Amino acid sequence: MPYLFLSPSTQQFNPYVTRENEEYWMNRLADAMEPDLLACGIGVVRNDPDKTAAAAIQQSNAGDFDFHLALHSNAAPPDRAGQVRGIELYYYPTSADGQRMADLLAEQLKTVYPLPELVRTVPTTSLGEVRRTKAPSVLAELGYHDNEEDALWIEENLEAIAAALVRGVCAYFGVPYVEPEPVRRGEVTVNWGTLNIRDAPSLAAPVLASAPDGAVLTVYGQSGNWYAVGGKSFLAQQFHDAGADYFLKNDDRSGGVYLDYETVYSQAENAQFWRIVNSDERFSYETLGESDPRYRDFRAFREKGIIYCNIRKHPFYESMPMEPEVVLADLIKAFHPALLPDYQPVYYKRLP
Repeated sequence: MPYLFLSPSTQQFNPYVTRENEEYWMNRLADAMEPDLLACGIGVVRNDPDKTAAAAIQQSNAGDFDFHLALHSNAAPPDRAGQVRGIELYYYPTSADGQRMADLLAEQLKTVYPLPELVRTVPTTSLGEVRRTKAPSVLAELGYHDNEEDALWIEENLEAIAAALVRGVCAYFGVPYVEPEPVRRGEVTVNWGTLNIRDAPSLAAPVLASAPDGAVLTVYGQSGNWYAVGGKSFLAQQFHDAGADYFLKNDDRSGGVYLDYETVYSQAENAQFWRIVNSDERFSYETLGESDPRYRDFRAFREKGIIYCNIRKHPFYESMPMEPEVVLADLIKAFHPALLPDYQPVYYKRLP
């Protein structure tokens, strides 16, 4: 099980332009993250809100954590107070793990922040919780608390921000995101042998324990949920404009949609194409199949119909709002290559 040290701000002297302060809202955010992390099988320890950032660093370094994540909100210089918006994710310049986590968190936060082009990753050597932690670390500045729009966005979207952060953490640790649900009891049913309980949802993960038939276990979460976009979303409209038949075209939602694996399989198993956006430089059909063997059953996997964008190499979220016609051309090239024989895709390409 991976372990995260979660360090929400202790800066109660930083007031929000709306109400309360940075310490209050970042600890509320950490409260919202904890059940998600637990459901995903990620252990979490938090700093003491009554102590300082230096004490948090000391506490983190005294443990054996796999990552250190600090939660903060920002403020503009006095001459620009209230005029700046955006999210910055700070990592140490020589930390490959820190940069990877920052990229993954940015990818997820862009789906919930109203100005995704203002979500960015920043290398730094000046922040203690980035420079002085034993574990790789990221310090997240989640908007500007002296800007009313950003302050209200944080206050009104704690659950969505928490889920986005946890999805990024899950991607970093290579575990599926599982929505929290009421803790329940479950009984093991096997026809022979025992049920292996592994360190992660992978057949390659180490076996931590074995449970015989009839054993009663505590279930904190269930994996297998699938994130898609609703039929009224901007992306669904782009699929339509590019001449594709989106499997959720009749869905009335305009935002993200969570579906169980069985629902997606029953409706999209025979889909010719599968669109994926991430920042994994090692991403391939092989790594996708290893992450969940069931993916190999999809036609788009078997026939190499995955349309892929690596946001580490291509600034998709930053540029897409300004040039949707380029994204549309990429999709047309992927769906109907004969229509644009000489076109070179910019963002989306068929995964080789």
